[in-house]
Amino acid sequence: EIRQAAEFLELPQLLMVLGTIQTRAQFINSDLNNQYKQVVRQRLEDICLDQ
Repeated sequence: EIRQAAEFLELPQLLMVLGTIQTRAQFINSDLNNQYKQVVRQRLEDICLDQ
C-alpha cells in the first residue's frame, strides 16, 4: 500500500527507501534461512552418527 501511494504521489525518494528496506529484509531472511539449514543439518548429522 505504501509503495502504491508513493508511486501515485510520485515520491521517488520514498520508493528508494522502500526498495532498500525490501532488499535488506530479503538478505536478512536469506541469512536466517541459511543459519537454520545449517543447524538442522548439524542436528541430523549428530543424530545419525550417534546411532
